[in-house]
Amino acid sequence: MLAAIALLVSVTALGGFGFLWYHLDMGARLRSASLQGDITVVQQRLQDLREHGDRLAEQTQAQLSQTNTQLQGQIDQLGTQVQGQLDQFRSEQTARSEAITGLRGEFTALRESVGKLYEELDRSLDTWAVEEVEQLLLLANHRLQLSRDVSMAGRALQMADRRLEDIGDPAYVEVRQKIADEQAALAAVPPVDVAGLAVRIAALGSRVEQWPLKARAGFRDAAEEAPAAPETMPHQLLEAGREMWHDVSKLVRIQQTDETRQPLLPPEQSYFLQQNVRLRLDAAQLALLQGDAEIYTENLNAASQWLREYFEGEDDSVAAAARELAALAAEDVRPTLPDISGSLAALRRQVKAKARSAS
Repeated sequence: MLAAIALLVSVTALGGFGFLWYHLDMGARLRSASLQGDITVVQQRLQDLREHGDRLAEQTQAQLSQTNTQLQGQIDQLGTQVQGQLDQFRSEQTARSEAITGLRGEFTALRESVGKLYEELDRSLDTWAVEEVEQLLLLANHRLQLSRDVSMAGRALQMADRRLEDIGDPAYVEVRQKIADEQAALAAVPPVDVAGLAVRIAALGSRVEQWPLKARAGFRDAAEEAPAAPETMPHQLLEAGREMWHDVSKLVRIQQTDETRQPLLPPEQSYFLQQNVRLRLDAAQLALLQGDAEIYTENLNAASQWLREYFEGEDDSVAAAARELAALAAEDVRPTLPDISGSLAALRRQVKAKARSAS
């Protein structure tokens, strides 16, 4: 009995061990198969990665090759451009060098010519300065005598004196003294405000039509006998007359005469009388600009006479115009000018004296 039990226990234990071994063996086999599958998957992935890496390497190599080709082409193109620019620069540099060489030759020749000219003339800087002073003194005399330009003559004398001061030669002290006397004489000449007087005369001319005429029978009779005209005709005729006399006034020529001139047209015609007065004022203005004092005064006096004879003297505007005409006629538009030739004569005497002493 015990033996049977022991055998049963042994068989049972043996069966248990067998079942355990089978279970363990099957687990090991299953794990081995799963591991083998994983290894296969990993190997497949590695193969895919290798193929992808090979493709990337090929693409990268192709791109690098293309990039190198493009870069090489650009480098070659830039090299060609740079070489062309270098060649052009060398050509320009060569041309500049040749031009500089030519200019140096011309400058050398010019310097030699100037040197020869100085040697031939044998003049010092002071000699040139003295000649400049002479020209300035000549200019001063011409401006004063021909143009009555006191201001310009004074400036020319001042410049001549400064040049003599720069020379610093005591031999020209007498000349500088003459220049100082002549400058003082010019400063004593009363200035003539030509522009201001011309403006005043023009202002009078613009107000002629505002001056009332004296009431005369001739005026009334002429007005009564004149035929009626459309209302627009007097204004049109007035405008046409103004334009005509404006053009005629530009053609006025002033002549000196001993006889007394009368108005161009009968004073009964007020418009033409006004134009006569305006023409006298224009003639006075022109004489003012030309420096003709006699014609200037003559025309202003004639305008004043017509103002007294034909215009209403008690009117304020006419009285003011008469006073203005008298004031304008009293202006000295051509003052006596001094003689400034003494400095020029003294300079020429001194130059001749120096030339004699040098010879």
